[in-house]
Amino acid sequence: MWVTICDNELEQTIDGSISDIAVELLAMEASPLSALRLGEHALLYAYLGLDKPYEDWHDRSLNCLNLAIERLSITPTLHLGLYGGLAGFGWMVQHVVSILSRKEVGVASEESEMDDPLSELDQHILHLFENEDILGQNYDLISGYVGIGIYWLERLPSKNALLGIRLTLNSLHQLSKNTPIGITWFTPPFLVPPIQKEFTHSGYFNLGVAHGVPGVIAFLAQAAALESDEEITKTASTLLVGSIKWLLAQQRPPDFISRYSSWNVPGRDCGDTRLAWCYGDLGIASVLRFVAQCTKNPIWMTEARSLIERCTLWKMNTEVLDAPLCHGAFGNAHLFNRAYQAHHENSYKQAALYWIRKGLTLRKPGVGIAGYYAWRPDAIPCEQTDSSFLTGAVGVALALLSAISPIEPKWDRIMLLSGVQHLSN
Repeated sequence: MWVTICDNELEQTIDGSISDIAVELLAMEASPLSALRLGEHALLYAYLGLDKPYEDWHDRSLNCLNLAIERLSITPTLHLGLYGGLAGFGWMVQHVVSILSRKEVGVASEESEMDDPLSELDQHILHLFENEDILGQNYDLISGYVGIGIYWLERLPSKNALLGIRLTLNSLHQLSKNTPIGITWFTPPFLVPPIQKEFTHSGYFNLGVAHGVPGVIAFLAQAAALESDEEITKTASTLLVGSIKWLLAQQRPPDFISRYSSWNVPGRDCGDTRLAWCYGDLGIASVLRFVAQCTKNPIWMTEARSLIERCTLWKMNTEVLDAPLCHGAFGNAHLFNRAYQAHHENSYKQAALYWIRKGLTLRKPGVGIAGYYAWRPDAIPCEQTDSSFLTGAVGVALALLSAISPIEPKWDRIMLLSGVQHLSN
């Protein structure tokens, strides 16, 4: 059972922030927002409706969702990724529909194709999978095969989902690399972002949840739990065991600030990471904890909890310059909150509260959306307006809501922090 972690005074402050964000998001809908952005707004309103059923949030969510579906255009120029692409749009629609239809979130209905708003999207993705190399070597969560797999998991038990999971798993299997210390995935030079090319010109092994091997591991754990398909279970289990072995072998000496770097470049240490979901110890620990929960593996759970406990002591982090989920203060707070809800360790709760208060201090009235912004050092000004789920105000509001509401934030499945009900319990 999910419980609130804030006292009355902090709860009132947080509730005020959420309300202010929602008001500004609603005002933005007078402009021509993209289908994906409307889907993200609908996600927030759906959870506000669960928390405040006496208000009209679910009606607003439905209106947003209908408008998003109307505006979606499946074109060759729109990429398939989970974040910013077609799979992400489909994930949002599926998740919100599950809430609005009063069904268990994450259990897709077995409706006819005429009643299913995502049947056309399913067929589009399956057609691309079966007829061409749709993503090349891009395996990651954000825009690669793992992200497509997370969409298919959300679609279970629809008739297309198992086929989609099987095709995704096959692609990941083909891209995997067997090494003396386990199974991993390589990021070739052309997929290395320009800002990271100073570290390597020949590619690397990415250790971040967003773009690296931990994201693959979280997908594999859920695929391995699919008892309805023996082939999927066998392949996913083999890859899972080998990839966790590889990941754990990447740990640095205990006296280093972070146990993991952001990436592995053979022959060199790539330095410490900050505390965040996208890269570093806290994201890896959170995903590993979820994987251990899925698989009921006590050894992996011990590894995860040891790393989370270490992260609770790592608070003075000057690199946290904004609040959002990806690499901001409220993202850290939510990861600690998710761990607290599972294990009821007071140190996890106190760490969550620390980062909530840190995030509230970063609020600047008149900047961004309700004072919350995305920090982009390459932009002028650095404090950019962003309403999105991962780096903007929608995610901020959802993380804050999870701290003061008894409603479990199942939306964090898209961040690999939880899974569909019958797989993660």
